[in-house]
Amino acid sequence: MKVVPLKEEDLKYLSEKTDRYTFKELKNLSTKRFVRIFVLKEEKEILGYSLCWVFNEEAELHWIEIFPPHRGKGLGKLLLKETLNFLSGEGVKKVFLEVEENNQRAINLYRAFGFKENGRRKNYYPSGRDAILGVLNL
Repeated sequence: MKVVPLKEEDLKYLSEKTDRYTFKELKNLSTKRFVRIFVLKEEKEILGYSLCWVFNEEAELHWIEIFPPHRGKGLGKLLLKETLNFLSGEGVKKVFLEVEENNQRAINLYRAFGFKENGRRKNYYPSGRDAILGVLNL
């Protein structure tokens, strides 16, 4: 099992696994200079991915997902750890994120890695829930 930068040949497979982005959206994102997409792979199967925006020494963890039925096996920890390692290797010093206030599994994961809450966006989501803003100094 390994985390690697997304390759063009993985775009179609990834777009079929996630509900978040279409093939066209992923292809477009993958060409952006500031976008980093990492995939967690076992052999040729993609088990999850992360998508980040990098601006000089700062990055935003825009999305991280482990696909069912691979959840609950610690793979999110592996994916986040390796994503942060890649970002650090690029000279990123600070990582930002947002998470829905009721997503306790994600909140616990981010806290375990040292992310600190640094604000909220009230009623941010269509559900009326707040977005918790987090930051991590690498």
